[in-house]
Amino acid sequence: MHLSEADTRAKLIDPVLHNRGGTEELENPYIFNAPDVVKAGGLNALKSLGEPKDIINEAKKRLFAV
Repeated sequence: MHLSEADTRAKLIDPVLHNRGGTEELENPYIFNAPDVVKAGGLNALKSLGEPKDIINEAKKRLFAV
């Protein structure tokens, strides 16, 4: 499954931020086991966009952009 950047954020990142522990949860190694993340394609969905750690770091930068 290939997700656009917006879909990746909407399906993988936003649920974590809203339903779990905020941005700190993006650092949690078990994040990819969360039901919403698994349902959206999990780690493979992030890999389709590039290096998962880079995608998560970029999401965090955008969240805190001033």
